[in-house]
Amino acid sequence: TFEEFSALLMQEHGIAVKESRGRLSYCPPDRTKFITAKKLSKKLEKEQVLTALSQNIQLTAIIQPSSEKKPDKIRKLVDIQANVAAGKGIGYERWAKKFNLKRWSQTLCLLQEKKLLSEDALHQRIAELQTQHDDALAVVKDMDARMVSLKELRGHLVVYRQYKPLAQKLQTVRNPAKFKEQHRAELAVYEAACAYFKANGLRTLPDLKKLDAEYQTLSSEKNRFYTRYKKAQIELRELRTAQQNVEAFFRKEERSHAVPQQEVK
Repeated sequence: TFEEFSALLMQEHGIAVKESRGRLSYCPPDRTKFITAKKLSKKLEKEQVLTALSQNIQLTAIIQPSSEKKPDKIRKLVDIQANVAAGKGIGYERWAKKFNLKRWSQTLCLLQEKKLLSEDALHQRIAELQTQHDDALAVVKDMDARMVSLKELRGHLVVYRQYKPLAQKLQTVRNPAKFKEQHRAELAVYEAACAYFKANGLRTLPDLKKLDAEYQTLSSEKNRFYTRYKKAQIELRELRTAQQNVEAFFRKEERSHAVPQQEVK
């Protein structure tokens, strides 16, 4: 039923839903204002929802139409007090407590798995990952720049070899002006290639096969370092979120154990 749909949205996802003039609006846990279904997805319009419910389609297929189940990522704890103060209701508060309990359990499992239960160990690992991330990214950028340069050089080299006979013929024809006019485009790119070689101090032109071999090697190495960069980025993001969750948890604990000071008369 629609009532069960609304209750399940709140219980499982912390999303409030309301109906006004036959239209549905939704309020995710990170917002205080409702968003109309029209702005979110046609599948969340009332008619679509009722049709889906009548056909007994799973709720997750409506909200996230994806056949692949994505791994559950570490997510930040929500600030329940701030959101309740901003106008969230008791239903949200119940959902948020359940959400935070699950995320806190995830956080502890992650830190325990990686043996990072001490603050110093966590800080050190984050610093190491940041260095790995930055170093790998710097290598990727350097290799990418070199590959762009090789590609440009190769293009000029191909043009130079292709139209060099034409440029040489220009020196021997009876009517150079007419010949130049007839082959203006080809001679223009040939001259551009010559200018490129001169600007880059290339007196001896490289071999095409060597250029291609270097490009392939760089491409392979770039992919290897990019994989290293992405791996560090993902773990870094997880551990930073875990670190924020730890800090948020202990701030909450400090507030709950704080004793209000009595006013001195």
